[in-house]
Amino acid sequence: MKKSVFVLAAILALFMFMACTTTVTAPVDVSNNPVGTKVGEQSESVTIILGVFPFNYSIDASAYKAAQNGGISRIATVDIRTEVVNKVFLRTITYTTIVTGQ
Repeated sequence: MKKSVFVLAAILALFMFMACTTTVTAPVDVSNNPVGTKVGEQSESVTIILGVFPFNYSIDASAYKAAQNGGISRIATVDIRTEVVNKVFLRTITYTTIVTGQ
């Protein structure tokens, strides 16, 4: 009986740690162009089942697409934000490219 309670508690603790969100934003590139006031973003997500099988094989979170979305012709900086949402059997990863410029 004690062993089954311990196993159940360990499984519940594992599920609690699996259901978390992590977000990281990191700089990717900088140019000599002025930063300006325009900001463009492009987001794409991929969902993975059991850590192996992805739903999307092609995602487009490019700096070119982000610049188009923000009306930017001269890119100054490029940042990437990665958000990982872990659930019990699913993991959703969202990539967001953030571009600044004129």
